[in-house]
Amino acid sequence: MDRMPHLGPCDTPRPISRPIRQFSGTSMSRVQAVEWPRSYRGCRMSPLYSHSRLSSFENCRKQFEFRYVLKIPSESESIEAFVGKRVHEILERLYLFIGRGQIPGIEKVIVRYQKLWEETYDGERVRIVREGTPLSFYRQLGEQCLRSYYARHYPFDEDETLGIEKRVIFSLD
Repeated sequence: MDRMPHLGPCDTPRPISRPIRQFSGTSMSRVQAVEWPRSYRGCRMSPLYSHSRLSSFENCRKQFEFRYVLKIPSESESIEAFVGKRVHEILERLYLFIGRGQIPGIEKVIVRYQKLWEETYDGERVRIVREGTPLSFYRQLGEQCLRSYYARHYPFDEDETLGIEKRVIFSLD
C-alpha cells in the first residue's frame, strides 16, 4: 500500500531568498525559509526548531515535508533510532526516580532497559542496514551507553535537573 502522496513538480517547496537565521559556527547556517505550495499553506505546523527537525530539513526537504508538514507516519525505523529512543526513555525514567530522591543501581537500570527492549522490539518494523551486524550488538551497545552514562554521572548530584523534556520557547529575532 503506497502511503506517499503524489506530489507533482508544482508541489515542491521553493526556498525564499533569505535565510531564516544564521547560526554561525554550525552546519545550520544553510537553513532557509521555505515557501510551501498553496495546498499546504492552510495546514498548521507548529513552529518548533528542534535539532532533529533542522537536521531532517537539511538532509532532505521531502523527508521534512512528509514527517512534519503532512505528518505521514513512518512504517519503520532504523535500529540506531530504536536503540537511541530506548536509551533516552531509560534515562528519562532514571531522572524521574532521581527527582524523587531514589537512585536505582545500575543493574536495575539495565534490567529495565532489557525489559523495555523486549516489550518494544519488532523485527518487522526495525531495520538493520549494516550487513553482518547482529541484533545483539545493538542491544549491548545500548547497555554500554547506559553503563557509561551512569558511571560518569553517579551519584547524580553535580547538576540540578530542572525538567525532563521541557519545552523551552524563545524568539529567534
